[in-house]
Amino acid sequence: MQKQSELNLKVRYVETDMSGRVYHSNYLMYMDLGRTKFLEDAGISHAELEKRGMIFVVASVAVKYLSPLQYGDQFVIKTNLLETKRVSVSFQQEIFKEDKLMFSGEVTLAAVSPKGRVLKIERDLFEKVV
Repeated sequence: MQKQSELNLKVRYVETDMSGRVYHSNYLMYMDLGRTKFLEDAGISHAELEKRGMIFVVASVAVKYLSPLQYGDQFVIKTNLLETKRVSVSFQQEIFKEDKLMFSGEVTLAAVSPKGRVLKIERDLFEKVV
């Protein structure tokens, strides 16, 4: 049963703006990396999903920027499963620098075919994440 995953990263220069702070849209990329790690920890790869004709797309996202990360900062992305439904899965994600909460967000992903048709999440995949 996979309920939480953690990913440790370091802010690279390319992810920052002129002030040396992480550019706001890169936090969404960090969220994506955290969710990918969550799925991998559960034994699910994007390649496996694509072979099955399924991809996950962002249906909704809400974020709070609490304190900026800087170039060179070490941080951890904590990804928690919030909810699974027949065609979607929701996560709560937080970024910490040491013990300080820097960013939080919630995202819902919908399962779709490569042509965008909504799909039911197959039972064996569902069981890996709940």
